[in-house]
Amino acid sequence: MEADVLKAIDKASAWLDIEGVEGVGQGSKDGEVCIVVGCSCAPAELKGQIPDSFMSYPVVFESWGIVSAQTEE
Repeated sequence: MEADVLKAIDKASAWLDIEGVEGVGQGSKDGEVCIVVGCSCAPAELKGQIPDSFMSYPVVFESWGIVSAQTEE
């Protein structure tokens, strides 16, 4: 099953091209594996663009804020 969720996350990574999506990864909701979408906007803004479930895994939205790389000083 681990390989299946990794395939789902790999495909769901295309969502990173959507404005407001900062990350996609594996998580857990109610003890079940899910796909977590980290967003810098209100999750409701992504509801029409990202499904509630994907490849049989529920999709959970989390507010992360804007994610950016830090540079060394």
